[in-house]
Amino acid sequence: MDQYLTIQDIYQKTGWGLRQVIELEVRQKASPAPAQIGQLFALVGEKGLLARVDNRRKVSKGATEAELNKIVARRNLIAHTGDRSGRGRAAITTTEVEADVATLISIINALDQETKLSR
Repeated sequence: MDQYLTIQDIYQKTGWGLRQVIELEVRQKASPAPAQIGQLFALVGEKGLLARVDNRRKVSKGATEAELNKIVARRNLIAHTGDRSGRGRAAITTTEVEADVATLISIINALDQETKLSR
């Protein structure tokens, strides 16, 4: 509320101030984690988005969330432990990486299509 009142006092065009507040919130919460994606899209009124993404991708209910959780878990392993598994590094193949990239592209394309429909 304080930010809103400050924007009302400072900006002639309050939309610019609100945009800065929203952009900061999005940057702070941005994550490939499905829960975060849902929360961020809910800020702009998008509800049930991942279920619609499942439908658009023609995958089973909950598949997009499960795939994102798998990718986030691996990302966290890499970022927080240097991708260690025991005394060595965890194995990852080119095929695994290509499959994950293809999954992410599929999800992004479906998100783009779904959010274009509601503009």
